[in-house]
Amino acid sequence: MPRIVFAVPFRKNVVSGGRKMIYWAAGVLARHGADAVVWQRDGRPGWFASDAPHCQDLPALSENDLIVLPEDVPASGARQLLQGASPRRILFCQNPFHYLRTRFADPAPFAWDGVITVGAGSARLVRRVSGAASTQLVQVSVDGATFRPGTKQLSICTIPRKLPSDFEAIIAGFRHLHPQFASVPVSCIENLPEYAVAGTMASSAVFLSLSHRESFGLTPIEAMASGCAVVGYHGWGGLDYANAANGRWFGHDEIEGVIDALAEVLEGLNRRDPAMTAMIAAGRETAAAYSPAKSEASFIAAFRAFGAL
Repeated sequence: MPRIVFAVPFRKNVVSGGRKMIYWAAGVLARHGADAVVWQRDGRPGWFASDAPHCQDLPALSENDLIVLPEDVPASGARQLLQGASPRRILFCQNPFHYLRTRFADPAPFAWDGVITVGAGSARLVRRVSGAASTQLVQVSVDGATFRPGTKQLSICTIPRKLPSDFEAIIAGFRHLHPQFASVPVSCIENLPEYAVAGTMASSAVFLSLSHRESFGLTPIEAMASGCAVVGYHGWGGLDYANAANGRWFGHDEIEGVIDALAEVLEGLNRRDPAMTAMIAAGRETAAAYSPAKSEASFIAAFRAFGAL
Protein backbone atom coordinates (compact mmCIF):
# COMPACT_ATOMS: atom_id res chain seq x y z
CA MET A 1 0.00 0.00 0.00
CA PRO A 2 1.43 3.41 -0.92
CA ARG A 3 2.14 5.94 1.79
CA ILE A 4 0.20 9.23 1.56
CA VAL A 5 1.93 12.24 3.13
CA PHE A 6 0.06 15.52 3.44
CA ALA A 7 2.77 18.19 3.68
CA VAL A 8 2.04 21.34 5.69
CA PRO A 9 5.30 23.34 5.56
CA PHE A 10 3.91 26.22 7.62
CA ARG A 11 3.78 27.39 11.23
CA LYS A 12 1.27 25.54 13.38
CA ASN A 13 -0.22 28.67 14.98
CA VAL A 14 -1.54 30.06 11.65
CA VAL A 15 -5.35 29.81 11.78
CA SER A 16 -6.58 28.70 8.37
CA GLY A 17 -9.56 26.69 7.21
CA GLY A 18 -7.35 25.15 4.55
CA ARG A 19 -4.97 23.69 7.14
CA LYS A 20 -7.93 22.25 9.06
CA MET A 21 -9.19 20.63 5.85
CA ILE A 22 -5.81 18.96 5.25
CA TYR A 23 -5.88 17.33 8.68
CA TRP A 24 -9.50 16.31 8.09
CA ALA A 25 -8.56 14.59 4.82
CA ALA A 26 -5.62 12.71 6.33
CA GLY A 27 -7.77 11.56 9.23
CA VAL A 28 -10.47 10.28 6.88
CA LEU A 29 -7.99 8.26 4.81
CA ALA A 30 -6.32 6.81 7.91
CA ARG A 31 -9.67 5.72 9.33
CA HIS A 32 -10.37 3.90 6.08
CA GLY A 33 -7.14 1.92 6.27
CA ALA A 34 -4.77 4.09 4.23
CA ASP A 35 -1.18 4.73 5.36
CA ALA A 36 -1.82 8.48 5.59
CA VAL A 37 -0.03 11.05 7.74
CA VAL A 38 0.29 14.83 8.04
CA TRP A 39 3.85 16.10 8.08
CA GLN A 40 4.21 19.44 9.86
CA ARG A 41 7.68 20.13 11.23
CA ASP A 42 6.40 22.77 13.62
CA GLY A 43 4.12 20.29 15.39
CA ARG A 44 0.40 19.58 15.49
CA PRO A 45 -1.83 22.72 15.63
CA GLY A 46 -3.73 23.23 18.87
CA TRP A 47 -6.54 25.46 17.66
CA PHE A 48 -8.71 22.60 16.35
CA ALA A 49 -9.17 18.94 17.22
CA SER A 50 -7.93 16.23 14.85
CA ASP A 51 -7.30 12.49 15.04
CA ALA A 52 -5.10 12.49 11.92
CA PRO A 53 -1.71 10.76 12.24
CA HIS A 54 1.04 13.35 12.47
CA CYS A 55 4.83 13.44 12.19
CA GLN A 56 7.48 16.16 12.46
CA ASP A 57 10.13 14.43 10.32
CA LEU A 58 9.34 14.04 6.64
CA PRO A 59 9.20 10.28 5.87
CA ALA A 60 11.31 8.76 3.12
CA LEU A 61 9.15 8.41 0.02
CA SER A 62 9.36 6.05 -2.94
CA GLU A 63 7.99 6.48 -6.43
CA ASN A 64 4.87 4.53 -5.45
CA ASP A 65 4.02 6.89 -2.59
CA LEU A 66 2.05 10.14 -2.79
CA ILE A 67 2.96 13.53 -1.40
CA VAL A 68 0.05 15.97 -1.20
CA LEU A 69 1.09 19.63 -1.32
CA PRO A 70 -1.05 22.76 -0.80
CA GLU A 71 -1.40 25.30 -3.58
CA ASP A 72 0.56 28.04 -1.80
CA VAL A 73 3.86 26.13 -1.80
CA PRO A 74 5.97 27.52 -4.68
CA ALA A 75 7.62 25.06 -7.05
CA SER A 76 11.10 25.96 -5.78
CA GLY A 77 10.01 25.23 -2.20
CA ALA A 78 8.45 21.93 -3.22
CA ARG A 79 11.64 20.80 -4.97
CA GLN A 80 13.70 21.69 -1.94
CA LEU A 81 11.25 19.79 0.25
CA LEU A 82 11.51 16.62 -1.84
CA GLN A 83 15.32 16.81 -2.22
CA GLY A 84 15.53 14.33 -5.06
CA ALA A 85 12.72 12.01 -3.95
CA SER A 86 10.26 11.11 -6.69
CA PRO A 87 6.86 10.23 -5.21
CA ARG A 88 3.70 10.93 -7.12
CA ARG A 89 2.82 14.57 -6.58
CA ILE A 90 -0.76 15.59 -5.79
CA LEU A 91 -1.85 19.23 -5.58
CA PHE A 92 -4.50 19.94 -2.93
CA CYS A 93 -5.80 23.27 -4.24
CA GLN A 94 -8.10 25.08 -1.83
CA ASN A 95 -7.57 28.51 -3.39
CA PRO A 96 -7.10 28.78 -7.17
CA PHE A 97 -6.02 32.42 -6.86
CA HIS A 98 -3.03 31.43 -4.73
CA TYR A 99 -2.32 28.64 -7.20
CA LEU A 100 -2.26 30.99 -10.20
CA ARG A 101 0.33 33.10 -8.40
CA THR A 102 2.61 30.23 -7.40
CA ARG A 103 2.09 28.30 -10.66
CA PHE A 104 3.61 31.03 -12.80
CA ALA A 105 6.09 32.47 -10.30
CA ASP A 106 8.66 29.80 -11.16
CA PRO A 107 10.28 29.49 -14.62
CA ALA A 108 9.97 25.70 -14.33
CA PRO A 109 6.46 25.00 -12.97
CA PHE A 110 5.78 21.81 -11.06
CA ALA A 111 4.27 18.89 -12.99
CA TRP A 112 1.41 17.37 -11.00
CA ASP A 113 0.28 13.76 -11.19
CA GLY A 114 -3.16 14.70 -9.91
CA VAL A 115 -5.17 17.51 -8.37
CA ILE A 116 -7.73 17.62 -5.57
CA THR A 117 -9.81 20.76 -5.23
CA VAL A 118 -12.95 22.08 -3.56
CA GLY A 119 -15.58 24.19 -5.31
CA ALA A 120 -16.89 23.80 -8.84
CA GLY A 121 -15.38 27.06 -10.10
CA SER A 122 -12.02 26.20 -8.61
CA ALA A 123 -12.05 22.76 -10.24
CA ARG A 124 -12.77 24.29 -13.63
CA LEU A 125 -9.99 26.88 -13.37
CA VAL A 126 -7.35 24.57 -11.90
CA ARG A 127 -8.11 21.89 -14.49
CA ARG A 128 -7.41 24.41 -17.24
CA VAL A 129 -4.17 25.69 -15.71
CA SER A 130 -2.49 22.67 -14.10
CA GLY A 131 -2.41 20.26 -17.00
CA ALA A 132 -2.76 17.37 -14.56
CA ALA A 133 -4.18 14.14 -15.94
CA SER A 134 -6.71 13.78 -13.10
CA THR A 135 -8.60 16.52 -11.23
CA GLN A 136 -10.83 15.32 -8.41
CA LEU A 137 -13.51 17.52 -6.86
CA VAL A 138 -13.98 16.84 -3.14
CA GLN A 139 -16.58 18.19 -0.74
CA VAL A 140 -15.96 20.21 2.40
CA SER A 141 -17.30 19.04 5.73
CA VAL A 142 -19.36 20.90 8.32
CA ASP A 143 -19.47 19.24 11.72
CA GLY A 144 -23.02 19.71 12.95
CA ALA A 145 -21.99 18.62 16.44
CA THR A 146 -19.56 21.55 16.67
CA PHE A 147 -21.46 24.19 14.68
CA ARG A 148 -25.04 24.32 15.94
CA PRO A 149 -27.46 27.00 17.18
CA GLY A 150 -27.45 28.18 20.76
CA THR A 151 -29.33 30.86 22.64
CA LYS A 152 -29.35 33.77 20.22
CA GLN A 153 -28.67 37.43 20.99
CA LEU A 154 -29.21 40.36 18.63
CA SER A 155 -25.56 40.54 17.65
CA ILE A 156 -23.29 40.27 14.63
CA CYS A 157 -20.17 38.13 14.28
CA THR A 158 -17.64 38.20 11.46
CA ILE A 159 -14.11 37.32 10.35
CA PRO A 160 -12.55 40.45 8.80
CA ARG A 161 -9.05 39.02 8.25
CA LYS A 162 -9.07 39.19 4.44
CA LEU A 163 -10.94 42.49 4.11
CA PRO A 164 -10.29 44.65 7.20
CA SER A 165 -10.93 47.90 5.30
CA ASP A 166 -14.29 46.66 4.03
CA PHE A 167 -15.20 45.58 7.55
CA GLU A 168 -14.45 49.04 8.93
CA ALA A 169 -16.39 50.74 6.13
CA ILE A 170 -19.42 48.47 6.46
CA ILE A 171 -19.70 48.81 10.23
CA ALA A 172 -19.12 52.57 10.18
CA GLY A 173 -21.72 53.04 7.45
CA PHE A 174 -24.14 50.70 9.16
CA ARG A 175 -23.98 52.58 12.48
CA HIS A 176 -24.36 55.95 10.73
CA LEU A 177 -27.15 55.07 8.30
CA HIS A 178 -29.09 52.83 10.69
CA PRO A 179 -28.58 54.40 14.14
CA GLN A 180 -31.41 52.35 15.64
CA PHE A 181 -28.92 49.43 15.57
CA ALA A 182 -25.88 51.39 16.73
CA SER A 183 -25.73 49.46 20.00
CA VAL A 184 -25.80 46.01 18.37
CA PRO A 185 -22.52 44.34 19.34
CA VAL A 186 -20.11 43.11 16.66
CA SER A 187 -17.70 40.27 17.47
CA CYS A 188 -14.57 39.54 15.43
CA ILE A 189 -13.87 35.81 15.67
CA GLU A 190 -10.64 35.42 13.74
CA ASN A 191 -7.48 33.75 15.07
CA LEU A 192 -9.49 31.88 17.70
CA PRO A 193 -9.74 28.16 18.49
CA GLU A 194 -12.51 26.38 16.64
CA TYR A 195 -14.60 25.90 19.80
CA ALA A 196 -14.55 29.66 20.45
CA VAL A 197 -15.61 30.43 16.88
CA ALA A 198 -18.44 27.90 17.13
CA GLY A 199 -19.56 29.29 20.49
CA THR A 200 -19.78 32.86 19.18
CA MET A 201 -21.62 31.77 16.04
CA ALA A 202 -24.06 29.79 18.19
CA SER A 203 -25.04 32.89 20.17
CA SER A 204 -24.96 35.44 17.31
CA ALA A 205 -28.07 36.28 15.31
CA VAL A 206 -26.19 37.46 12.19
CA PHE A 207 -22.97 36.48 10.46
CA LEU A 208 -21.38 39.16 8.27
CA SER A 209 -19.62 37.32 5.46
CA LEU A 210 -16.42 38.95 4.25
CA SER A 211 -15.40 36.08 1.98
CA HIS A 212 -12.92 37.11 -0.69
CA ARG A 213 -11.45 35.06 -3.55
CA GLU A 214 -12.46 31.73 -2.08
CA SER A 215 -12.52 28.35 -3.78
CA PHE A 216 -15.57 27.51 -1.70
CA GLY A 217 -15.96 29.58 1.46
CA LEU A 218 -16.45 27.30 4.46
CA THR A 219 -17.08 29.86 7.19
CA PRO A 220 -20.48 31.10 5.95
CA ILE A 221 -21.62 27.47 5.79
CA GLU A 222 -20.51 26.95 9.40
CA ALA A 223 -22.47 30.10 10.33
CA MET A 224 -25.55 28.71 8.59
CA ALA A 225 -25.20 25.47 10.54
CA SER A 226 -25.03 27.62 13.69
CA GLY A 227 -28.41 29.19 12.90
CA CYS A 228 -27.06 32.61 11.88
CA ALA A 229 -28.73 34.80 9.29
CA VAL A 230 -25.91 35.32 6.78
CA VAL A 231 -25.35 38.70 5.10
CA GLY A 232 -22.40 39.75 2.96
CA TYR A 233 -20.03 38.73 0.19
CA HIS A 234 -20.18 35.36 -1.54
CA GLY A 235 -16.45 35.61 -2.32
CA TRP A 236 -16.81 33.84 -5.72
CA GLY A 237 -16.46 30.37 -4.22
CA GLY A 238 -19.68 30.86 -2.27
CA LEU A 239 -21.60 30.84 -5.55
CA ASP A 240 -21.64 27.05 -5.12
CA TYR A 241 -24.27 27.46 -2.39
CA ALA A 242 -25.35 31.11 -2.08
CA ASN A 243 -28.91 31.89 -3.17
CA ALA A 244 -31.74 34.27 -2.36
CA ALA A 245 -33.36 31.77 -0.01
CA ASN A 246 -30.44 31.13 2.36
CA GLY A 247 -28.86 34.58 2.76
CA ARG A 248 -28.41 38.14 1.57
CA TRP A 249 -25.49 37.80 -0.83
CA PHE A 250 -23.40 40.41 -2.63
CA GLY A 251 -20.36 40.69 -4.83
CA HIS A 252 -17.21 42.37 -3.64
CA ASP A 253 -17.50 46.20 -3.39
CA GLU A 254 -21.29 46.15 -3.00
CA ILE A 255 -20.78 47.77 0.38
CA GLU A 256 -23.95 49.86 0.39
CA GLY A 257 -26.06 46.79 -0.31
CA VAL A 258 -24.44 44.92 2.57
CA ILE A 259 -25.02 47.84 4.94
CA ASP A 260 -28.71 48.03 4.16
CA ALA A 261 -29.14 44.25 4.18
CA LEU A 262 -27.71 44.08 7.71
CA ALA A 263 -30.37 46.55 8.84
CA GLU A 264 -33.11 44.72 6.94
CA VAL A 265 -32.21 41.39 8.54
CA LEU A 266 -31.86 42.79 12.06
CA GLU A 267 -35.22 44.56 11.72
CA GLY A 268 -36.79 41.33 10.52
CA LEU A 269 -35.32 39.40 13.42
CA ASN A 270 -36.61 42.03 15.84
CA ARG A 271 -40.11 41.67 14.40
CA ARG A 272 -39.84 37.88 14.23
CA ASP A 273 -40.56 38.12 10.52
CA PRO A 274 -41.36 34.66 9.09
CA ALA A 275 -39.13 35.52 6.13
CA MET A 276 -36.12 35.62 8.45
CA THR A 277 -37.10 32.31 10.03
CA ALA A 278 -37.36 30.79 6.56
CA MET A 279 -33.96 32.19 5.51
CA ILE A 280 -32.24 30.75 8.57
CA ALA A 281 -33.95 27.40 8.02
CA ALA A 282 -32.80 27.40 4.39
CA GLY A 283 -29.27 28.13 5.56
CA ARG A 284 -29.32 25.19 7.96
CA GLU A 285 -30.64 22.96 5.17
CA THR A 286 -27.81 24.15 2.92
CA ALA A 287 -25.22 23.39 5.61
CA ALA A 288 -26.69 19.94 6.21
CA ALA A 289 -25.87 19.01 2.62
CA TYR A 290 -22.16 19.26 3.52
CA SER A 291 -22.17 16.44 6.02
CA PRO A 292 -19.00 14.69 7.20
CA ALA A 293 -20.25 11.44 5.65
CA LYS A 294 -20.52 13.00 2.17
CA SER A 295 -17.14 14.67 2.55
CA GLU A 296 -15.51 11.39 3.58
CA ALA A 297 -17.01 9.61 0.58
CA SER A 298 -15.66 12.26 -1.80
CA PHE A 299 -12.10 11.97 -0.43
CA ILE A 300 -12.17 8.18 -0.58
CA ALA A 301 -13.33 8.34 -4.21
CA ALA A 302 -10.60 10.86 -5.09
CA PHE A 303 -7.74 8.75 -3.69
CA ARG A 304 -9.16 5.61 -5.24
CA ALA A 305 -8.96 7.44 -8.56
CA PHE A 306 -5.26 8.05 -7.84
CA GLY A 307 -4.78 4.34 -7.11
CA ALA A 308 -3.88 5.00 -3.47
CA LEU A 309 -6.70 2.94 -1.90
